[in-house]
Amino acid sequence: MQQQRQSANCNQTNFQQDSHHVSFDEQCGGQGGYSSNIHFEMLIDDSENAHGHADVKMTGAAFPQGMTMHMTMKTKYLSSSCGNVKPGEGKVIH
Repeated sequence: MQQQRQSANCNQTNFQQDSHHVSFDEQCGGQGGYSSNIHFEMLIDDSENAHGHADVKMTGAAFPQGMTMHMTMKTKYLSSSCGNVKPGEGKVIH
């Protein structure tokens, strides 16, 4: 991920973090003339739960009219065992 950021020429600003909150803004530009602006915010509710959102605005040759995304996240700690999920993999839990 860090390698992708460097090749995309990204700049992170407004980073804030405490025991109950993480937020930052990120602006990226890359080959092909695309650019993106991202705002990320996560609120830690307790030792097992958190929720947040990310707003992304992108422009570029593939979508000249622009694209706006709003994503919401909800996390829950399940256990210290990852079961059959291997490092570097993810698993969607419904």
